[in-house]
Order: sequence, then structure tokens, then C-alpha cells
Amino acid sequence: MLTLKTAEGDIFDCIDIYKQPAFDHPLLKNHSIQMKPSSFPERVGDKTLRPAAKTFADGLNEGCPFGTVPIKRTRKEDLLWAKMFGKYSGSNAVPSPPTHAGENGCFSMLCLGFVQVYSKYPLAYVLDKVSRCEGVQHYVKFHIIKDTRSGNWGLVHGQYGRPVGYWPNSLFESLSISATEIRWGGGVYTDNNATSPPMGSGHFAYEGYSRLLL
Repeated sequence: MLTLKTAEGDIFDCIDIYKQPAFDHPLLKNHSIQMKPSSFPERVGDKTLRPAAKTFADGLNEGCPFGTVPIKRTRKEDLLWAKMFGKYSGSNAVPSPPTHAGENGCFSMLCLGFVQVYSKYPLAYVLDKVSRCEGVQHYVKFHIIKDTRSGNWGLVHGQYGRPVGYWPNSLFESLSISATEIRWGGGVYTDNNATSPPMGSGHFAYEGYSRLLL
């Protein structure tokens, strides 16, 4: 078994794609792997980001051999970090949003079910470049899309929609019926009598692209 180690010290084992942890989930015992989505929405191919922004394109440089996928070894530190950050998604969060179908959730691959198909971009991969105010802006582009045929929820990377993996349709209930896409974002809020807190870099878009901090 080939093992890859990143500059940050993370270790990824190249596991047979049919023996990855996802298939330890009881609902995926007889699951057939879907290597790529059957179609892509038009927005996956858009090229609206400016040339001044640089994408994270390297991933695990050499990647894993054909037929295998990189799975990160879970360390004790990973479990401790996940437990610590968990408080920001519960009653201590501001606001504390309601959840559907229980309070379940976890980071990266700590929950079973995500089927990885690409040999170079694993979940839990550390991005080694950051945007700097009035400097080069770096970005990483992902989409979560529902496959129109299988109903699986695919995670694709980049403007050309390179498939990283997917969450099988069988893992979901109502989400598998009516929803067609997932989006995420953020916002800040304050009372009318208080100063609004900054979000992101604290600069407005009209101040210049290099101050946005993507």
C-alpha cells in the first residue's frame, strides 16, 4: 500500500477504491460506484474569477495509483479538534440554526458515507496558500450538485467540474427527493443601534479586488 505524506505532516494511505471506509456504512453494502456525474449545471463551467486570483491546483502532487484513492489517517489530534469545534454548531453558536433529521454532523471523513473517486484531491487536505490584503488572492472552487439520474450528491472541484466524490442518494431522506443543489455562505448582523461587525477582510468590494480576501 502506497503512503503519501504532506508538508503539514498529514498521512494519506492509497486504499483500493472498493475497500474505502465509505463501504463500512450499512446502507452501502451493495453500492455500485459512480465514477463521474452524468451531467453538470452550466455554472460549473463559468470563468468569472479574475486572472489575479490563483487557484489551488496541486492537490497531492503525484496522487494515488489508478484504482486507489487517498484516505487520511485519523489521528488523536483530529478527534480532539473536531470535538472542540463542535460547540460552534450547537447551542453556543450565534445564531444556532435548526437542523433537519437530527443533530448529526462531523468533519471531513469522520462520518462514513462519502465515496471518494479521485486519486489526487482527498477530503481533509490542507490548503497551503492564503489570500493577503492588497496581495495575491487565492481561491478554491467547489460545487455540490445532485446527479439528475442517480440522485447522488457529487462534490466537484474547479471550473471544469473534476469529480472528487459523492454522497450516495441512499443516505438521505427528504433531501433525496426535492432538493437539487446545495449552497453555502455567510453574513453578519447587528441591532439598529450598534455598529455592524466586519466580515471577511472588513473591506467593501468597491475598495478593490485585492482587498476582498477570497
